[in-house]
Amino acid sequence: MPEAPPLTSEMLQEIQRLFPPESIARVSALLLSYGEQNYEREVNRVRWGLLHVSGDDIVKLERMVAMAKRDYRDLIVAAEYTRPRMTRKHDD
Repeated sequence: MPEAPPLTSEMLQEIQRLFPPESIARVSALLLSYGEQNYEREVNRVRWGLLHVSGDDIVKLERMVAMAKRDYRDLIVAAEYTRPRMTRKHDD
């Protein structure tokens, strides 16, 4: 099994910005778990997407990593092509 590429220094800085110090090791391990398999493509793009979609929610990050491991394209769509749901205000 190939070794996953390391986290970039920019990614480590973002992790430190988003998560409390006691969560950094767990978040880093979750992100590093994507890219361990040959079929897990676009590793850095997906990892950035994981951070973007999950924000500072470690439980959501766990779910998103599992989704990316099944099909990374679903994560890319969620991170890059979906917009926040807008609510319309009506004057009536």
